[in-house]
Formats: sequence, C-alpha cells, structure tokens
Amino acid sequence: MRRFLLVRWAAIAATGFVTAASAGAAPLPAFTRIDADGNEMAANGPLRPGSRPGQWACTRDNRSGLTWEIKTDDRELRDRQWSFTPYLAEWEAQGVIRGYRDRTSGRCDRTRMAEGSCNTGAYIAAVNALKLCGHSDWRLPTVKELLAVTAHRGTEEGRRVPALPVPLPGWYWTGTIEADGIPFQRVMLLEPGGTARLFDGTYHVWLVR
Repeated sequence: MRRFLLVRWAAIAATGFVTAASAGAAPLPAFTRIDADGNEMAANGPLRPGSRPGQWACTRDNRSGLTWEIKTDDRELRDRQWSFTPYLAEWEAQGVIRGYRDRTSGRCDRTRMAEGSCNTGAYIAAVNALKLCGHSDWRLPTVKELLAVTAHRGTEEGRRVPALPVPLPGWYWTGTIEADGIPFQRVMLLEPGGTARLFDGTYHVWLVR
C-alpha cells in the first residue's frame, strides 16, 4: 500500500531584501533571473520562461544562494502541469523507502523520461542531462527549503512579473523522506490557500540546486 505523509503549508513571515556585504553598498535584489545557459539576465530581458538558449529558465534566491527552476507552459520537459510518481534509485539502494515507477501513472513528456516513466528520478535525470542553467546537480527540495523560499517570495508582491513565480498550485514532492522516524516521502501544498488538484499518488516537482 502506498502511503505518503501529506504536509500542508505553514505560513512564515516574509523577509526583506538581502543586504550587500560591504557597508554602504546598494542592497542586492531578493532574486536574480538566470537564462538556460547559466547567465544572469538583465532586468529588461525576456520574461517568458523556457529551456532554450537565452530564455529565462532559473532564478537564484540571493538570500539562501539556492537556484530554482522556472516552470514552463509549453508542454515540453519542464511544463508546470506535469505530475510524477515518487522514485529515486538511491532509495532502493539505501533501503529507506521503495517508491514506484511505471509507464502509465503521472503526466509528462514520456519521450524524455527513462523507460517512458513519469517518476521523480527520471525527471531529475532528464533536467540534469539538459544541464539546465549550466548545472547538472538538480534535486528535490527539502520541506524547509520550500517553506523558506515561498515566504521569501513575499518580498516580490506587487511586481507585474515576479522573478520567482510560484508554480501551479497543488501538491509538490520534496526530498524529505522521514517524519518522526517514519519513512515517508513528504509532499507540500503550494502556495497558501492553494487548491490540491491531484490525489492519485502523482504530484508536481519543482527542482532546486
């Protein structure tokens, strides 16, 4: 029986802008947009997310130093609507949790997934093979990382196009696989007041590095 611990969103007070290290220097922006090749983007750069050269593909949280993928709306590899089953090869090797994978569950671009399976491990491998934003160390975020970045995103309220748009509201897989000593993979409902769209054991993925 597949059992996963569902953890609802808990609001955290948002923080302000990051302070520059040198005294008297102008404060750094809360976030920096990055293109698919890993270059920082100008404020007036392309606003439509994508995975092709020059397109906006990632955003760095300048407070934590973590970089987040920016979901697309193009029905390709990183489309925001895709959903995945929980599976990482290392889980089986470590004997922590089993997870599962098949060729029918979830929704994704199966032509880009190993064995045509929409699972978290296959998606991470595909994004790493793409070297999104110049990197190949993408992973699932922890519960704490998701809580922190969603709260920090509050500093962008009022902007027409936020530098860190929240993905499609719903349940998201995390890399946290234990709660109170029980080996479950945890998921989170994003964002506050979000509507859960999926309850079938397949959920969305938002990668970080």
